[in-house]
Amino acid sequence: DWSAVEKLKRFLIIFSNSTLVVSASTSVNSYKCYGEIVTIERNLTALANSFDPELKVKASEMLQKFLKYWDGIKSVNRMLILAMVFDPRNKMQFAKLCFEKLYEK
Repeated sequence: DWSAVEKLKRFLIIFSNSTLVVSASTSVNSYKCYGEIVTIERNLTALANSFDPELKVKASEMLQKFLKYWDGIKSVNRMLILAMVFDPRNKMQFAKLCFEKLYEK
């Protein structure tokens, strides 16, 4: 049972961290949204390609639902990308990295 709990914990921690970042009410955080979307997609893809059959099935189902709403550049609100690019800590380098991770070169 503990191994199943550990697998579930690894799976849900992705969403827990992203929820804390995106739903913070005491600070402006629109520039963080696109980075969190990229993080979720990258982790779900990695988990969907894992060797654990149970984790693979759950991650594949979640990835399909995720891609339904965020599949490709057409579905991403461009204001999220602009907010991230205008953040002086990220600039265009982070946007380029995210696009390369999601859509190859």
